[in-house]
Amino acid sequence: MSSLNVFEQFMGEPLAADTLKRLLEAPDDHIACFGHALSEGWDGWLTDRFGSDQPPNDPLFLQSEFHHGVTSIITEATCKRLALYFDRIVVADPVEVAVATRMMAWSMTDLIDLEAYRQELRVGFSSLLNIAPLLRSGAITIAPLAQGGLRPEVQDYARRELAGINSLATAWTPDEAEEFALGSALCVRTLHWPVAGSERLWHRLRSTPKILQGCEPKSDALAQAVAEFQVPSVSNVPMDDLLALRSGEASFTEFREAYGTAMLEAAGLARREGNAAAQALLRDRLQIHSDRCVATARRISALDGLIMPTGALLGAACVSYSLGALPTSMSELTKLGTDLVAPGALWLVVRLLQALRSAGSGSDAAAAVYGALLERPERAPSA
Repeated sequence: MSSLNVFEQFMGEPLAADTLKRLLEAPDDHIACFGHALSEGWDGWLTDRFGSDQPPNDPLFLQSEFHHGVTSIITEATCKRLALYFDRIVVADPVEVAVATRMMAWSMTDLIDLEAYRQELRVGFSSLLNIAPLLRSGAITIAPLAQGGLRPEVQDYARRELAGINSLATAWTPDEAEEFALGSALCVRTLHWPVAGSERLWHRLRSTPKILQGCEPKSDALAQAVAEFQVPSVSNVPMDDLLALRSGEASFTEFREAYGTAMLEAAGLARREGNAAAQALLRDRLQIHSDRCVATARRISALDGLIMPTGALLGAACVSYSLGALPTSMSELTKLGTDLVAPGALWLVVRLLQALRSAGSGSDAAAAVYGALLERPERAPSA
């Protein structure tokens, strides 16, 4: 259960400025009871996700600084950008990020400074209130990723990823390696596909198959396609206008519909015909929609100065792969990923097993997709 659901169930009313004020002014025992309700809601979400056999279709947005855990509250501007280009995407719960450290200490010591806790709740729920329209529209889903990143299962996968990275002669810094390892582990354990929120993470996701080359059991195992598109940035667009853009402008709706489909089609083509064919398909399918989105942004005079026609970069990528003999147990699955000694190998292997279980196929070939959405400064026109 998300923080929004917990709040509205606990208060019996929708989240709003006045209901938040009433909660924060409640007696200490009410605040403590609410804290327990939050913890139970987050634990329920994690238990459901970690115990799921089949992955959802939703992507998981990986903010930067994952190597320090999820410690930065996602901004309203970022959520607006994500809502415009993804049908639905999972992001870190801002309330959980705000109070996670204090609540974990509370669970271990049974001691808490309730006044400081109130202030953290104020910060977290104020941020949640700003993006609540996106949650209610179904564009954004929030998840307790701060606590999820500390789960033993996630930490175990992250350590194995780090071992693979450290065994290679790469130029990764410790921060880069830890960020990638934790982001990859969260995708594995929560069964989502990754969308990078930083240049560094996007670069590392794209480089994974290159590092895999020469390590996998089959010489023709990997084929990859990557494309990048300049798209409008809506960071400064008011929320009501953003929701109207999302629901009322066909160019953005068509882009969202084409995005995931194009990546899956390109992944299948990559396996059959190689990288060049998949790359061409990915660009052909999405460039026309990207151009229409830019044209729409330039056309809407009411948003002059608020919408940047080419202010964001949207990345789309796929990898088609075959990893030899299929594992028959989780321990064999983990060993296969570790033996490949490549960043992201565990994620690739898990996605392979998920695809095969779903299809009931005897083939050992499958595909994975990943993307990025990054803010880019608007370039001045050339003279």
